[in-house]
Formats: sequence, structure tokens, C-alpha cells
Amino acid sequence: KKGETISVAAQLPATLVQVSSMKELSESADATFGAVVTYKVSNSKVATVDKDGKLVAKKAGKVTVTVKVKLSNGVTKTFQTKVTIK
Repeated sequence: KKGETISVAAQLPATLVQVSSMKELSESADATFGAVVTYKVSNSKVATVDKDGKLVAKKAGKVTVTVKVKLSNGVTKTFQTKVTIK
């Protein structure tokens, strides 16, 4: 519903450290394998999503949420889910 918030955050395995950039990974002594996670919605008039995967409904409609995970080895994985706002 309008104004409602849900989390669509990616659940990374324990072997990955989520970082905001690969530079951050290289500066961390603890991290060995990192991932930069980004979120995008197909229609920002219906809902928005922030950098942490928090989806906020703005009005009724349907959106596709795209989650892109770029691994420190250069591999990029993309996931999508459809959300209906009532």
C-alpha cells in the first residue's frame, strides 16, 4: 500500500562482504571476497528503492526491482523480482 516500506535487500552468503566500492574492499584487511550491490526499480512513480534495498510504495501499480551484484572477481549477477503495490 502507498507509504508502506518493505525490504528487498540481497542476502549474501557469509563468504561475501558487501562493500560500497571495490576500493573499499582493497582497503579492508578482513575482506577477501566482496560484492557491490545496487538496486533499481522500473517505475519510480510507483515505488522507490534505496541503496540498502528498502522499497517504498508511492502509489498503486507494478514495478520490477532489479538487484545487481558485482563480485570482486569481475563477475556480475543480476536478479529481478516483480512487486505489486495495492
